[in-house]
Order: sequence, then C-alpha cells, then structure tokens
Amino acid sequence: VFRYGGDEFIVVIMNSDLDHAKKVAERIRNCIEKWVFLKNAGLEIFLTVSIGIALYPDHAKTKNEIIAAADSAMY
Repeated sequence: VFRYGGDEFIVVIMNSDLDHAKKVAERIRNCIEKWVFLKNAGLEIFLTVSIGIALYPDHAKTKNEIIAAADSAMY
C-alpha cells in the first residue's frame, strides 16, 4: 500500500483474480466507512472511499495504463 497522489492510494495484490481483488476492496471500504475519525477531539467524522480495480495484464500492460484503468473503474 502506498500513497500515489494527495488523496489517492494504490494497493498492489500479487497473484489475485478480480473476485479476490473485489473482496479486498470491499473490506477496505467497509473498514474506512465504520471508522470514527477525530473521536479523541470530541468529533465524530465519518468518511467513505471510492475504489477502482484493474488487473495486470487483463486490463492494462503498463504502469500508466493500469493506473488509468483503475481510475476509470473508480468512476
């Protein structure tokens, strides 16, 4: 897992198929959705995330293509 942009992160999963990647994405989305941010500051902030999935070589062959494919899938 690493930050790709200001508010974008990339998760690389080795030897995965689309079904497994969707399950991982849903677990990530669910955990973030349930997390209460800034609780120690007396606030209750909830966030959601949008996730796009792209597989190599199914959806793209290069680093830039796979990032573009995942970005497109997110929308």
